[in-house]
Amino acid sequence: MIARAALPPGITRRRSPRRREPIFVDIDGTLTNRPDGPGGVVYVERVERLKHLVERGIEIVLWSGGGTAYAREFAAAQGLVGVMCVGKPCLIVDDNRRIRSPRKLLIVGPHRFFRDQT
Repeated sequence: MIARAALPPGITRRRSPRRREPIFVDIDGTLTNRPDGPGGVVYVERVERLKHLVERGIEIVLWSGGGTAYAREFAAAQGLVGVMCVGKPCLIVDDNRRIRSPRKLLIVGPHRFFRDQT
């Protein structure tokens, strides 16, 4: 289960997960200051926060429209060990047709997720 203390202040789970669930984090525009592709300045404090979450046992998945190889290269360059890396999906196939309903998936912006990291 993801402990509430592991999530940034003000962000709570809408339901109690039965198992530890991963947090998906976009790269460009979220971990860098350039939302439209590679080459931006890395937000070091955000990368450090992800490292802290990984150390606490939270499963982190980096994803990017730049693809899986780009996400892996970014993770390696930032020393993000133990994270999964994938390209952004264009299609999700699942037997649960409601899996992406607001009750099943919490979506927050990077400013909310990474605020007040102390």
